Amino acid sequence: TVVVTLPLAFLVLGPVMTWVSNSLATGVMAIYGISPLVFGVLAGAFWQVVVIFGLHYAFIPVLINNITNLGQDPINAVFQVTVLALAGTAIGYAFKTKDKKQKSLGLSVGLTGLMGITEPIIYSIALPVRRQFIYAFIGGGIAGAIQAFNSALIYGFGNGGIFAIPLFIAPDGSLNSMISFIIAACVAFFVPIILTMVFGTGERTE
Repeated sequence: TVVVTLPLAFLVLGPVMTWVSNSLATGVMAIYGISPLVFGVLAGAFWQVVVIFGLHYAFIPVLINNITNLGQDPINAVFQVTVLALAGTAIGYAFKTKDKKQKSLGLSVGLTGLMGITEPIIYSIALPVRRQFIYAFIGGGIAGAIQAFNSALIYGFGNGGIFAIPLFIAPDGSLNSMISFIIAACVAFFVPIILTMVFGTGERTE
């Protein structure tokens, strides 16, 4: 297995995925250059899909460069709201599902989402119950548009979720970006909950 997969990973999969990641990053930055609002909607909705495939690592140099050279970053300011959208879809799922085991699962992974960790939500709820991912897309897209419309900026690196709030405080003490993020985060979080309560979880047992 090692003899076959190791050369394959280094010679084929690695270069191909690097090219895909770099192309994605270039494309996303081009969209931002054309219309920050369109970028906000698309990135707010679908950033977590990029995370699933591990392609988000291509954006790390871009985010680091922005913080290092500019002291601020509008790109990660949008990405951050997607974490709250997934947390909201997990909590909404927990509220609505009739399965006690799934209810407990939704609450636990929803809490991890609020702390900034989305992978448990993605693989335990969002992908198995695809409608929940759609709800997160909608909430994240609206929240991303809010961030872009307000020209919100993030000023440092740190954990996501509710712990990202202080990262939006400007060095000069301005709270404009932080206020925008709080509003956008609330939208990202509550929209999936409302959609789940109104339209159901999407489980086959409904």
